[in-house]
Parts: sequence; C-alpha cells; structure tokens
Amino acid sequence: QSRQPELFAALSLTWGTATIALVLRLVARRITRISLSWDDYLAIAAYVTKSWGWSLTHNAGAQVGFGLLLKDTGLPPEQALRDARRDLYIDELCYAFSLACSKFAILALYWRMFSTSAIRISIIVLAVCSLIWLMIRTFLTVFQCVPVKAFWDKTVPDAVCIVNEAYFFLGTVIVHLLLDLTIMALPVVQIWKIKLTASRKIGVMILFLFGIIVCSASSVVIIFSFQYHAEELEMSWNVAWIFIWATIEVNLAVVSACLPMLRPLFTE
Repeated sequence: QSRQPELFAALSLTWGTATIALVLRLVARRITRISLSWDDYLAIAAYVTKSWGWSLTHNAGAQVGFGLLLKDTGLPPEQALRDARRDLYIDELCYAFSLACSKFAILALYWRMFSTSAIRISIIVLAVCSLIWLMIRTFLTVFQCVPVKAFWDKTVPDAVCIVNEAYFFLGTVIVHLLLDLTIMALPVVQIWKIKLTASRKIGVMILFLFGIIVCSASSVVIIFSFQYHAEELEMSWNVAWIFIWATIEVNLAVVSACLPMLRPLFTE
C-alpha cells in the first residue's frame, strides 16, 4: 500500500501550475512596464516559501516514507517516525507563511485597485486578522512541545507537549478558511460598481472567485484533520492526505494571487 503516487502527483501538478502563474504574472508586469509592487513581492514570497516546503516534502516522501505504512519504509520505526515528524514540523511553518503571504498579496492588490475608504478599512482589518492568525499559528507550531525538539524526538526526557495536533490543525484551518472566504467576497460589490464593460466585470469576478477552489481544498483539509491522530505509529501513512490537500491548497493560493494580474497578456 502506498499513497506516495497521489502525494507526488499533487505536489508536482499544483507546484507546476503555481510556477507558471507566477512567471506569467512577472511577464505581464514587464509587458506593462510597471515596476514590481508589494503584492508582487508577497506573491513571490508565498511561492518561494512553499517551493522550499515542496522540496522538503518530496525529500521526506522519498527518504522517510510519507504515504507509506511503517513496515514499508525500510527504516527502523523510531527513525522513520522521528524524521517524518521533523519534516512535518518544518513544513507546517512553510504552509502557514506561504498562505499568509498569498492573503497579503491579494489584500495589497485590493489596496491598489480600490481607493474608497470603506473598503480600505475592511482591507486593513483583514490584513491585521491574517497577521494575527500567522503569529498565533507560528507560535503554537514552534512551541507545541518544550523543549522544541520533543515534537519529533519522543525520547527527550521531561518534555511537555501541550498542543493537541488534531485540534490545532482543525482550529487554525477553520479560521484560515473563514478569512479566505471573506477576502474572496470583499471585492464583489466594489467591482460591480466600477465602470467596466460587462465582459470585463465577469472576467475579473471569475479571476477572484478562483479562490473558492482554494477554500474547497481548505475544507478537505478540515475533514482529514478530524481523522488525524498524531500519536499513532502509522503517522506517516495517516498524515498523507492532509499533506496532499494542504499542498493543493497552498499552491493554488499562489495561483489565485497571480490570476488577477494576467490580463495584460491577453490585451497587449
């Protein structure tokens, strides 16, 4: 039994899509001869962070058996679990930072597009909420166990692990999903008020509402978080579906942040 084909397919296909979207975004900027702005740099940061996490996960899948039953990893059980949990720890940090950068990139784009004070207040509120989400999630990830090393090395004496991983996944992903839904819905009314042709309005709406796909992936992550039990010996096997859908989610978040900027490619 192996979930590695699904894991590597999700990693490769969605990472490739995110790569193409980011490259096209930069090409569109060059076509319009407009210098890069904050939303561009944030989109790049989201991509680079997740690319590092992607390479780490690929390495983990190949070497420590993500998506495999413990007996199939070819490693001593203690080593396989330790290495898998260490890589999971790092990837959790990459996941949160990349998602937050994608949120900030979209909000920075909104800030440039909409000059009305009413929507800018909402943008600031959502940016602050996203920053708080990132800070809390990062803090809880880093200090799930004290000392930190005890998260992946269960032989550390006198360690204290106060965070329930399943509830942690569930709670932070639900908040993240609610933020995404609000961010995606924010420009709907405003876009309809802008003086654009009907076809352009529909086109812009389609680009923004691509984020719904990201939200759908978040929902699937929530479902699998219910089923995750960190202390089970088959952690590498059980966490695979969370990895698969979280990877789809974070890479498509980069795509969602890039899509609204691609219009010059089709008009020039």
